[in-house]
Parts: sequence; C-alpha cells; structure tokens
Amino acid sequence: MTAAPYLGYWLAASPRLGRGWSADVAALSAHLADGEDVVASLPDPDTHGPDDRHQVDLVRQECRAVRSSFMERHAERLYAEARDGDTPRVEVLAARIAHLVPGLLPTDPAADDLAVGTVFAGLLRVPAVGCRLVEDMLRPTSRAVRLAAEPIPAWAPSGSSCATASRT
Repeated sequence: MTAAPYLGYWLAASPRLGRGWSADVAALSAHLADGEDVVASLPDPDTHGPDDRHQVDLVRQECRAVRSSFMERHAERLYAEARDGDTPRVEVLAARIAHLVPGLLPTDPAADDLAVGTVFAGLLRVPAVGCRLVEDMLRPTSRAVRLAAEPIPAWAPSGSSCATASRT
C-alpha cells in the first residue's frame, strides 16, 4: 500500500502559521499528527522500498519546515511557558515543551533527532532565549550541589589537585 495520495493531500494542507499562539499550536499539532499517520500507513520500515523511503523523507522535511516556522514565530513564548519561572535542565525543558505543544518534539527523538535540533536551534537563535538557556545549562545540577556539600572522602590525598578543586 502506498501513502502517495494521502501524502499529497497532507502536503497541500500544510498549516499557515501566524494566527496567534493557540491557533498555531493547534494547527501545528494536528499537522504533525497527520504526518505520523502518513508514515504509519506505509509498509513496515524493514520492507520500505525506494518510493516508501522517499515518502518518509518528504514527511520529515515538511515536519521540520513547519516546526522551524513555528519556532520562528513562537520561540520566546514557548520558552517562557516551558520555563514557568524555573531554570529547568534541557531534559525537563524538552518534556515541558512536548506537553505544551504536542508533536513539536517527536515521541521518539532517536528516530528524528533533526526535529529535536530544529526546536532547540529555534530557541537558541533568539538572543534573549539562547543566552538564558545557555546560562541555565551552566548552573550546577542539584546533584552537583548536593555532592559539593558532602565531605571529601578520606581516601582523597590531601594537597592533590582533585582535593583542592573539590574544596573550592
């Protein structure tokens, strides 16, 4: 079975973003979910022929283009809402983004790591957001803070660079 006819309709229905946050989130999420349906309608990936692989590539290209367009318009708002006044690490930020905008991040990032890159590049591209995100990532994790407060083990040689570094 081929997804070609459905693929054509889906590509023609690419959302026109720019109608506001809520409308764009709804349009993007619906379009990306439909894109997943197009891919799901193809034969098992192990049996994909050249035409099937080409169709999957077209779907991924379209999804990346729509994600990029969404990020150009809404990166600041997305980051503000995902941060929620907090300074989350990237993993937490990604989970919050996935909850705020279903489909923006793929359910299996390993399957389409370029989609994840598109979203985070969109965040980093905005100077205020990119600077804040990098600053947040440079902060020590809660585990690092907890470990820094623990006494240095007795086996650590005194005066070694490791012992000195962990005390400062």
